[in-house]
Amino acid sequence: MRDYLKLLLMAVATALIAGRSYISDDVLTSGEKVQILAAFFGAIAVGVSADLVAPLWRYTKTIAAGAAALFVAWGAELENGPGEMGANGWWNVAIAVLAALGVGAVTAAGIGPFRRGDRVDPPAVVSRATPA
Repeated sequence: MRDYLKLLLMAVATALIAGRSYISDDVLTSGEKVQILAAFFGAIAVGVSADLVAPLWRYTKTIAAGAAALFVAWGAELENGPGEMGANGWWNVAIAVLAALGVGAVTAAGIGPFRRGDRVDPPAVVSRATPA
């Protein structure tokens, strides 16, 4: 369930980026195409990667979504030149970053059923109080 929710977040972000890019001026520039492709391949990476039990690799999907957001920002820079990102580019970057944060939040919150080994319960608390 969690994996599908993460994929859904990235797919919606890709659709929003593509829609915003096309509706803004009815033409897709090379920078906008890079942004759409980065979001699309980010969604594929989130869909096929696995969150493993190891400490760092538990956030594999979050890392993939963050990398996609980074490439969307790079595409926005390509659109208008270095340091001259337009409003459309900022919106697309904001959508990609929010999607990456959403993927991270779903990973951290543990939404959905757990598979064996996904979560380690904290050790039982031992009371040191003396019986009365």
